[in-house]
Amino acid sequence: MKNSIYAAVVMLTMTGGVYAGTAAEQLGLSDGAKTAFGALAMPAAGIPFLSEGPAIQTEKRGYSVAEHKVFKTYSNSPLPEGKVERTQRTGLVWDNPECGAGNSCEIKSVRFSAWDYRVTAEGKLSFGVGVASHYKTDAVPSLEKYGFVQWIQGCVFESEVKNGKLNYSHPILRPYWQQTPADPAVVFQHPVLALDSVDRDPVYASSPGIPHPGGYKWNRVEGSVDNDTMVRYFNEKPVIPELYVTDFPATASLTGRGAAINTSLSFKTCLYKISDVPQGVPAESGVFPGALVCYDWNVSYIYNHSKKVFEAWDRIHPECEKPLSDLNVTGLKGERLDSDAVINLQDQEK
Repeated sequence: MKNSIYAAVVMLTMTGGVYAGTAAEQLGLSDGAKTAFGALAMPAAGIPFLSEGPAIQTEKRGYSVAEHKVFKTYSNSPLPEGKVERTQRTGLVWDNPECGAGNSCEIKSVRFSAWDYRVTAEGKLSFGVGVASHYKTDAVPSLEKYGFVQWIQGCVFESEVKNGKLNYSHPILRPYWQQTPADPAVVFQHPVLALDSVDRDPVYASSPGIPHPGGYKWNRVEGSVDNDTMVRYFNEKPVIPELYVTDFPATASLTGRGAAINTSLSFKTCLYKISDVPQGVPAESGVFPGALVCYDWNVSYIYNHSKKVFEAWDRIHPECEKPLSDLNVTGLKGERLDSDAVINLQDQEK
């Protein structure tokens, strides 16, 4: 990672819902950057829900870059430093209509909300997605019986035009599936669906040594995810039996040398009874049975170097479908990890 924006990109992804403002403070960003990243935790108010278009088709393999559909392009118009623009996505509200069938009547409702955003921090325009996943129970003690599990597929990669060719590389790392916090980070590459967890506990936003749901959050303002009124469960239990987690996956942006950081990711976030979440399973063991409700969402910002815009695709980028063995990875210490993928620039336009 070459600058603080790269560091913020990876930290916001790896921390499983740590607030953007907290990440900015840890990175020592400017006041303007802190304001911008902190604002990401606030869903847009009064903006109608919009359809994102077709879901990413993760089951397809081996397609060339020409075989995809673009269902949205994103504006590159400048934003003032610290300014955040947000557009609400289609969310999901589930009120457990058949609780008796699954013996889960302690769950009163589950709510997922998502939003696209653009933000300028330290002079760089970035594009990303924020998601908040809430669940509400009949009583505070029941909160400890449930938790989210999240799966991820796709990658974060760089693209750059050199001598008329579009080249891909993989310099972005993330801590993933660690046995100890000292384990090295790995290339941000998930060619198949895998558990999205920093450690070996499949439960999302879990932390070693902190009993579940210690890292989950509640808010002094019911229904809000405002960072200023957020409280962690391990610090204080809520009065209203509702908890939530947030996720701000890696952002897309342009680098100072004209390369693009692209994000092509799909996610499945599900609520489970903690007793139904298996431990000691491989990261790529597939979706567990017994989910009460799931929410599928994606992050797709692919830079079109000819049109000079970020685009949303209807599928995972082919570069993200390659196994690590097909990437020219020489180490996991943050140096440039080049892929052998080189395509004609004109192919991106077909």
